[in-house]
Amino acid sequence: MIDNKIYLENGICKFYTILLVIFPLLNIYSIGFFSLTMADVIILPTILLLIIRIPFKNIKINKFYMASIALNIFGVAFAYILGTLTNSVDNFLTLCRYLMYIFCFTFFEDFFNYVLAKKWIIIVAIIATIFIIFQMIMVKLFNIYVKGYLPFLPLTNPEVIFYGLGDYLGIIITPNNIRPRSFFMEPSHYGIYIVVALYLVLFKTQNTKKAIKWTIIMVLGLLISRSSTGIICAIYLLAIKLITLINKYSKIDKRKLYLIFGCALIGVIVIINTSFFNDFLGRIINNGEVAASVHNRFDGFEQFNAFIKLNIAERYFGKGFGLGDIYMTSFIKTLYEGGYCAFLGLLIILGYLLFQGKKTNNLILFGMIIFLGIGTEILNGSFVLILYPFMTANSNSYENINMIGINKKKVGEV
Repeated sequence: MIDNKIYLENGICKFYTILLVIFPLLNIYSIGFFSLTMADVIILPTILLLIIRIPFKNIKINKFYMASIALNIFGVAFAYILGTLTNSVDNFLTLCRYLMYIFCFTFFEDFFNYVLAKKWIIIVAIIATIFIIFQMIMVKLFNIYVKGYLPFLPLTNPEVIFYGLGDYLGIIITPNNIRPRSFFMEPSHYGIYIVVALYLVLFKTQNTKKAIKWTIIMVLGLLISRSSTGIICAIYLLAIKLITLINKYSKIDKRKLYLIFGCALIGVIVIINTSFFNDFLGRIINNGEVAASVHNRFDGFEQFNAFIKLNIAERYFGKGFGLGDIYMTSFIKTLYEGGYCAFLGLLIILGYLLFQGKKTNNLILFGMIIFLGIGTEILNGSFVLILYPFMTANSNSYENINMIGINKKKVGEV
């Protein structure tokens, strides 16, 4: 809707967009009230301001997200009535937080400033990567782990405070037993954030020189973090980019094709000979067997057997979100904790993202979202705030519209 492009330059819409981009960083800080985070407290008044500042006639309600919210609320209501719901304030807040994220997409999908978001997520990713490189340098040279959080703010996970202290770990700090996490809760969160930015760099950035430079920096950061999730997603993205370039130049410019092959081969040789890549392999395969980190990640799939044995009310309406008994990845977690109702709600969202992905040329990102849903719990948390908007935003529609006379370069086009 063309009128809504004007609102994208509104201060509150810009703030809302940047807030979604930095949400995973703010999410590590607690306000000391149950499991609420600083990010949650900031986004609530932002939503209210959006409701106040944007005329209702300009708000297009997304029926798919709305259906997902309705199914979750319907399921929880029946679970409470039938007595299957786990009685916990934190569990209730976990569901409310997730529904709040979906609420943002339901009413404000058109007010996500794609150009501004792309600019800032790349900036944040580069800064976070430079810091993680600094963290590793300090560990290598001085056996000191420099923490990436603001010390005067309380944290949602106290482990972040103690991580890097030799007394807490019971070890001498060395590069072999420290996995830097930059400004994030854990290395995997850093890895997921970086690969979203890497996707935008590889497939949505026109400046080739900048894209190459940023890609090298981000891949180095992922190797340092040893995030198996991040590295596997990066391999997926780089492989598709390589195939795309081969198809592009195979019949046009043989010299460029040979150059691409040569650079790719040199890059692979350099990476597989780094200690960081060996550590990454060690986290996946150990002495010819699947490593503990992989086992731990997929142990939650055993909960499917437990789910089948639940009574019919629990299977349809779930046992409550945020149970925390065992680590479960997104699809199993949604099914086990939210029942068929919540799982159907998730499938509706993914179906909508697939449909939009075809229209906006974002199917590569959709493939990564499915992988993350299988291998992580990310689709049940705040990372959907940076995954889903980039799926549904059509970059072409932003680049082809002269936003009320404002120079696109100033808004963040890269």
